[in-house]
Amino acid sequence: MRYFELLKEYKDLLHADVQLRTQLQAIPKGYVTTKKIAGKDYCYLQYTVQGKKKSEYLREEDVASIRHAIAQREPLKEQVEKVRK
Repeated sequence: MRYFELLKEYKDLLHADVQLRTQLQAIPKGYVTTKKIAGKDYCYLQYTVQGKKKSEYLREEDVASIRHAIAQREPLKEQVEKVRK
């Protein structure tokens, strides 16, 4: 009987791991930076791909949601580590 309990717990942990990793993939990596061009502030999402820094322009209406999503990234990473242990 103990075997089935352990098997169920293992399946639950695997399922949780997959869900958390899927959520992490949906969240953009990097950070939001602001550049001043011609006296006006513009926001960019900066991240690294294969050792090179990339920047993507963010529309003003998207900045708050991107910052919120990036802030959720660290707690999700910590949850993944707990599940994997």
